[in-house]
Amino acid sequence: MLNFNAGGFDFNTAPIGFIGNIITYTTAMKILQNGNVGIGTTTPANKLSVAGNANFTGYVGIGTNAPAYKFSVVAAPAPVTPVAVIENTTGTDKSDGLYIKAGSNIIDGAWFIAFRRPDGMFIGHINQNTSNTVNYNTASDKRLKNIIGTSQKGLPDLMKINIYDYSFKSDPGKKVQTGFMAQELYEIFPQAVSKPRENNEPAEKNPWMVDYGKVTPLIIKSVQEQQQMIDELKEKNATLEERIMKLEATLASIKTNNNGNVSNEIANGSLEQNKPNPFNQSTIIRYSIPQGSKGQINIYDQTGKLVKALNANQSGQSEISGHDLTAGTYTYSLMINGSYLIKADAGNKVDFMI
Repeated sequence: MLNFNAGGFDFNTAPIGFIGNIITYTTAMKILQNGNVGIGTTTPANKLSVAGNANFTGYVGIGTNAPAYKFSVVAAPAPVTPVAVIENTTGTDKSDGLYIKAGSNIIDGAWFIAFRRPDGMFIGHINQNTSNTVNYNTASDKRLKNIIGTSQKGLPDLMKINIYDYSFKSDPGKKVQTGFMAQELYEIFPQAVSKPRENNEPAEKNPWMVDYGKVTPLIIKSVQEQQQMIDELKEKNATLEERIMKLEATLASIKTNNNGNVSNEIANGSLEQNKPNPFNQSTIIRYSIPQGSKGQINIYDQTGKLVKALNANQSGQSEISGHDLTAGTYTYSLMINGSYLIKADAGNKVDFMI
């Protein structure tokens, strides 16, 4: 039964009655003067309010990508008003919002939700990946992009991002989470952060947000840069290993030429640790060489490259100025008549602190 009243229209239902008996009517649907429609409620707060279960099954599917069933709601223009709201405010771990039953039991590919701009362009969808999982996709087609060049973001930016353990203030269980602070991440990698649309609203209604998936390109770029560093270090290590092998071969050759014995000149020579060590002005290397022998102090950098050579005379000491070399760690050796003197217990290590 349709009933007109000051508040709008009531659509009433009633059980079967008999003449002379009072029949109790129940309002099944109500239309208010402002146009709000309520089904199962007499106080609709929105353009359409449904109390209880609802099925929208009007078939309108036409074409390859057309949905099989369609339900449309058009809202009045407003800056932050959604077209529809689904509420379940019972406040338990079973207070679910929306169930979507679609796809296939055995094959993948179905789109559970598709996202379009007002002009119809697809910008993303949630699709069935396997019979049991879904993918969350956003548009990334090369044909839609103007490629500017290789990203300038990388490992230095990634190293600036702080990772926190935290809990939300509104969480009574204080469950520990791990992640970023959106405001901090915005200063380093703004692409992954959504700022509030209304700065005057409290955080509970309009918070800063992070799309963790958008940090993935920065992580990949950083890993690539780190791998390049590792490859360069491997190459340097290979060079050092080659130099060590050549040095060992030279030493073996010296022993062979002397029937397995070190020459008397080398045996009678000595090499000491430089003092002071480390230093910043100058340091003294003390040594001894047999009378009439020719000696030379060779200084090498950390890569094994010879950077400086000093004549070793009968005085038994050589001075190295801190102005001759850059700050770093070096090694040195003594050559007597073209043969190396190896003195393992001295360490043969000199640190330059300039």
